Amino acid sequence: MLRSAVGILLVPLLLWAQPNDEEKEWMVFRWSSFVEAPSLGVSGSVAQLQREEMGLRFRGPAVALRLGSAELRMLRSAPLEQYEHSYGFLAVAPSLHRADTLQLRWWRFGVGRQQGYGYRLGSRGAFLLLSGGGVHWSHSTRVEGADVEALQPFEQKLRFGSVREGMVLVQLTPVLGIGLGFERAVIFPAHLVWKHLGSTLIEVVGAEVIVGGFVRRILKARVPQAAPVVNFLLRSGFAMGWTELLRKRMNWPFDSPPPAVLDQLQFSVQLLF
Repeated sequence: MLRSAVGILLVPLLLWAQPNDEEKEWMVFRWSSFVEAPSLGVSGSVAQLQREEMGLRFRGPAVALRLGSAELRMLRSAPLEQYEHSYGFLAVAPSLHRADTLQLRWWRFGVGRQQGYGYRLGSRGAFLLLSGGGVHWSHSTRVEGADVEALQPFEQKLRFGSVREGMVLVQLTPVLGIGLGFERAVIFPAHLVWKHLGSTLIEVVGAEVIVGGFVRRILKARVPQAAPVVNFLLRSGFAMGWTELLRKRMNWPFDSPPPAVLDQLQFSVQLLF
C-alpha cells in the first residue's frame, strides 16, 4: 500500500519531466552557442524574511551564484523563442536585521529550473519572460540580539524548502544577459514527507497540467505571439498565489506549521558559454 501511494504521487511529476513530442516538432535549434550551453549567473538582491506571528520583518542584502546549462529554441509555428535553464545555486544573506538590532546570517543552496518564452531582438538578442522554481536547503545563524521564539526551529539547523521565481531576462548577445526578477523561498521548520508530497502534487496539477496545457493551446491557436506574456502571468501569478496559501500552513491544504518566507527582488547578470 505504501509503494502504491508513492507511485500515485510521483506519476504527475514524472510526466511533467518527460519531453513533449508534439512541442519538439514545432521547434528547431538556433544559436548553437545556446544549445546545452554552460551558464554562470550572479545576482544581487534586497531580501525580506518573515514568519507568521513573528512581528517585525527582517531585511537586508543578499547575493547568489548560479551554475548550470541553458537552452534557447526557436518555435517553428511562430516567431518566438523558448528558453530552458537548469542550475544549482549558492546564496547568502549576510546581514538580515530588524529595528530591535537582531541580526541573522542565512545561507542557502539548492537546484532549480527556469522556463518560458520570449521575442527575438534583432539577430542576436532576445526578450524573455521566465518563471520557475526548485528546492533548497538553508542554514541560519543569529549574529546579534536576543532569541526569537518564532525562529528557533531554523537556527543552527539545516532546513529543507521550496523556491518559486519570475524573471524578465534581456539577452543582449548570445553570451551576455541581464535580468530583473522576484524570488520567494519557503523554508520549512520540519519536513513532513507525506504532506509535502500531497501538497506538491496539487501544485503540479495546477501549474503544469492546467496552466501548462492552456499555454500549449495558445501556441497552436491564431495568436501564438500572446503565449510568452500569458505563460509568464499565469505561472508567476499561480506561484505567488500558492505561496500565499503556504504562509500559515507550509503543506497546504494539510495541517502543518507556518514556514519562514524569504522574498527577494533580484538583479542578475548571466553569462552563457
